[in-house]
Amino acid sequence: MKIIPNGFTLWLAALLTAAAAMAADTNQTGETTARLSAVCRGFGIIRPDYNGKHLVLGKTYIVVAKANAGYIFTNWTDAYETVITNHPRLTLVMKTNSVIIANFIKREFPAGRLDGVSTAQLPLTILAAVNAAPPENQGRVLADWIAEAAVLRPSALPSIVATVVSAHPELLAIAVASGVASGSAQVYGVVHAAANIPGVRLAEIVAAAAMASPTDCYQIAQAALDVDPASGRIILQTIAATVPELTPIIGAAASGVAPLTINQTLAILSQSLTQIHWPTTPAPGNHIRYDYSQP
Repeated sequence: MKIIPNGFTLWLAALLTAAAAMAADTNQTGETTARLSAVCRGFGIIRPDYNGKHLVLGKTYIVVAKANAGYIFTNWTDAYETVITNHPRLTLVMKTNSVIIANFIKREFPAGRLDGVSTAQLPLTILAAVNAAPPENQGRVLADWIAEAAVLRPSALPSIVATVVSAHPELLAIAVASGVASGSAQVYGVVHAAANIPGVRLAEIVAAAAMASPTDCYQIAQAALDVDPASGRIILQTIAATVPELTPIIGAAASGVAPLTINQTLAILSQSLTQIHWPTTPAPGNHIRYDYSQP
């Protein structure tokens, strides 16, 4: 993935646009294609990595930006610095001059917020901050503080999610999405923590997690199946509805009525992820059982 430094200028953007425009071609099926420029400014990744690839003109593609540790995603812009969207998930209709830039900035924390708080006290400290915020602003406060906690002590994320969501069920999707987006190493723990809270909807957890980090769908499914082994079909249906790239591949397998075993569910998902060249297995160390009774 090409990294563009913060001194990115319009003349370079125009150069990328011109290069993309001249790269129109025809593939083996007779479809007209063009080369996409998909680059990062700052430190992060774009998945799938379509940079430099020939994509079919007029076809819709979905890409997701994910920040490296210590950085946050800000927005997607085009070659002329026009903001496309502030959401990390971008729907792109391919054109001959398509240039997309994922922008990341270094996360800077006000002194004395969480850096002096013990790991055991982080969940209650963040809950107190959420409680003190106006209701309409609680989601933003939660997302911001989870991101900070992820840099300081990422192992506390599952307990933070469990503590806050138990007190504020309406913040479930925000808490799960923020925790999952903060780092792949915590995906399993965050999803597992949320799924073990009484009364939560498993499909909502899976959808929020998959939206935040589609490349971690395998770990998300594993964590959900650990809580409810019989939920394989609804998990696949939820992932397919949330991550359009997987919809045609999962297809009929998720539309039946017969129960799926854990192995069947993961095999279907693994095959789907393999076909779009995404990770199919969790990173080492993700299978950790947390004790949520003592936040």
